[in-house]
Amino acid sequence: MMDMEDTTTTLSFSAQLKKISSLIPVEISHWSRHHSILDFETIILHWSQFVQQRRWFVQQFVYLLEQLNARPEDSGTMLDNSIVVLCSEVADGNTHSHYDLPIIVAGGGGGNIRGGRLFNMENCSHGNVWAGLANAMGEPISSFGSGSGNIELS
Repeated sequence: MMDMEDTTTTLSFSAQLKKISSLIPVEISHWSRHHSILDFETIILHWSQFVQQRRWFVQQFVYLLEQLNARPEDSGTMLDNSIVVLCSEVADGNTHSHYDLPIIVAGGGGGNIRGGRLFNMENCSHGNVWAGLANAMGEPISSFGSGSGNIELS
C-alpha cells in the first residue's frame, strides 16, 4: 500500500535514523489534487473521488500503524513510542476553518499519551490538539495558533 518513500521512513525509524516525519501525499494517481476537492461545490460534484481519497488516507494510516506496531522497540513497539496524527488541513474547504476538525491521534508517545478516548472538539480549534501534543512531548505551552488552550492527552 505505501510507496518506497513511506517504507523507507518506517525503516529509518526502526534504525533510529529519524525521529520525526511528515507523510503528505501531493497527487494520488488520476484523482484531482487533494486540496482542490475540499471546497463545497467540488465535493458535491466529485463526491465519489472525495470518499475514495479519504478511504485511501485512512488505509495508509492503518498500514503505517500496523507497521509501527509490528516493530519491537525498548519494552514495547515503535507505535508505543510514537505519536501519529491523521487529519485534514481544514475542517471546511470554503472557509478554511480549523474548528470542529476531526483529528486522530495514535500511539503511546513513549508513555505520555493515554489512548482509548474520544474528545468532543465542538467549537474548538485544532491548535488545542497541537498544544496538547507539545505538552505530552515535554514542551509546556498554554496554546498554539488559533487555539485557546490545550487538550490533556496524558
